[in-house]
Amino acid sequence: MVDTQVPPASLFNFTSVGSRAVFAVGRSDEAESVGELWTTDGTDAGTERLRAFVGMEVHVVGSNGRIAFVLVSQRESYPLILSTLWRTDGTAAGTYAITQSVLTFFDNAVIHRGALVFSACAGGTTIGCGEPWVSDGTAGGTRRLRDITPGDFGSDPREFLSVGDRLYFFATAPDGPGLWQTDLTPQGTRRVALLPPYSVPRDLKAAGERLFFIVGKENSLWTSDGTAEGTGPVPPFDRPRGRGPAALLLLGAPGESEFFTGFDPVLGVQVYRTDGTPGGTRRLTSFPRVEPTEAEVKEAIPLPGRLLFVGLDGQLWSSTGSRASTHPLTGCEGGCPVPYFGYRGFSRVASGGLLFFEGKVGDDVEPWVTNGTAAGTRRLLEICANGSCGTDVLFGPVIGGRVLFAAAQDLWSTDGTAAGTRRVGEGVQISDQDPLPVAAAGSRLVFAGFDKSGPPGYPIPRLKSSAGTLRSELVLSLSLRDGQGSNPTAFTALGDDVLFFACSEPGGIWKTRGTPETTVRLTDAEGLCNSGSTAQTFGVLGGVAYFAAFGSDGSPGEAWRTDGTPEGTWPISHVGADAKYVSALTVFQGKLFFVAEDLDGDVSTKHSTLWSSDGTAAGSAPLFDLPAIYVFYLSAFEDALYFEGENRESFGNFL
Repeated sequence: MVDTQVPPASLFNFTSVGSRAVFAVGRSDEAESVGELWTTDGTDAGTERLRAFVGMEVHVVGSNGRIAFVLVSQRESYPLILSTLWRTDGTAAGTYAITQSVLTFFDNAVIHRGALVFSACAGGTTIGCGEPWVSDGTAGGTRRLRDITPGDFGSDPREFLSVGDRLYFFATAPDGPGLWQTDLTPQGTRRVALLPPYSVPRDLKAAGERLFFIVGKENSLWTSDGTAEGTGPVPPFDRPRGRGPAALLLLGAPGESEFFTGFDPVLGVQVYRTDGTPGGTRRLTSFPRVEPTEAEVKEAIPLPGRLLFVGLDGQLWSSTGSRASTHPLTGCEGGCPVPYFGYRGFSRVASGGLLFFEGKVGDDVEPWVTNGTAAGTRRLLEICANGSCGTDVLFGPVIGGRVLFAAAQDLWSTDGTAAGTRRVGEGVQISDQDPLPVAAAGSRLVFAGFDKSGPPGYPIPRLKSSAGTLRSELVLSLSLRDGQGSNPTAFTALGDDVLFFACSEPGGIWKTRGTPETTVRLTDAEGLCNSGSTAQTFGVLGGVAYFAAFGSDGSPGEAWRTDGTPEGTWPISHVGADAKYVSALTVFQGKLFFVAEDLDGDVSTKHSTLWSSDGTAAGSAPLFDLPAIYVFYLSAFEDALYFEGENRESFGNFL
């Protein structure tokens, strides 16, 4: 169980993978922080730690149902997210890195046709270098889709939107911003249409097969059918010379038309709908005139044939797309509710209805369900009587046709009926920044819970599972302070062996074939585990693996080689003789390249040198000095070597 004498760990990113659930654990003490990846089938016997990463953060960024994609990132790398990409199928054997070189990962990713599509650049280089990347969960299938804007600035791909077999996104090429599409191949990644110069497109949405988005500071409404000819502004929201009504926010599409809020200089903020043509664009509301800064429609969700939204008056409105059908919900038995949202939002139920919470900030809230009509609007259950909920509520995923939500500090499940609403777990952790931490593991739900009997303000984290009823809840024996283990990393195939660094005791460079008897230490030299550089990897060339390591006697870091045997493992460089150490290395065009960096911390004299090697001590020699005092990443891409570091003049800033 959890040691209550140390700061509690956090459990998050619960994700279903096959018949199991994976989740991340973050914990820290005065000495160090550790990110961990765990798996469970909802039982004690089926709960195990897959990997631990000292000084790193772990985040599950997507799942296609068969595997989950995991980012392992340096903790102190903000605003860059310097990461390696991993995959897991919920088993130890199926958990491994699919990128060896470090990526600068930007915080937008989506699953499309089973693959992860994201914005990144190789080598941990500068801010804004992002290009579209794709990964199918294999090393060979993880690649950049296209170098849209070569150089340091990148194309900033964003707002990935899956429509049928195409993925659309915005990106900026050297000749300007544009709408792009991809079929997940380099040749199929192309621009649909060039957009106005220097504009910043946003709010990409789909209504059927047609796209809608807002362009520029003028807030022009645009539409596209996926062709250059079919992409253009929608009058009267085309904003010629900055005049006329402006589009503010796209609300959603219950059918082939998009609903949005617009600002008319005379009428103020109103709700509109459009099919992408001037004749099919109409105003639906007649709110009293207000400026966009005074009130706006923030919450909306489409149901089949109908849009529900919260109007400027705070009431729940319903519309089927005509002015006559657009009105606040009235006539409910006992009075229609006033929705409360904040970060709680809407959730759909299998019957096609909509779940939401009713109440106001500071008051208790209750779950309601509606189909957009007065007759179909009702309170599910009085969960929060006597001040038991406050505003501490949150919707989670839909699992098995049932919506999971948190209320009164517990985990609940509903099918949209009062009879089908029940408590399934006691004590669930929620955050105003993160989704509800729950996932399916076969027939059980797994979630991040806490001990409600613990001291107030200091929740003791628990891993819990439930078969769908409160009586079936189990508290799993997840030990969050069970020691670091050996913290293996940098797993790399070499023939029939797998090489890795042991980053905690007993340390050293190891190999294994997957059994205890084949797991042996090749050398007690210490890999540069916490260097935060490409020296924390292996480079393989001609049946030999190369790596950087410090001698067990504390001697400076050198370039080493191994053929997978203890006798075939030794250093090939002697850079440490001049008070240097190897800080980064990579294989490029049939040779080993590495960087030797001064151990001396005096910035005024410190420098780094690029070396090349044929894999022998005699064939290892310096090439030239680099314009950097620190070099973290040395990466090969196509026909060039790239590096990232800090120079003397801008010490403390990335090159």
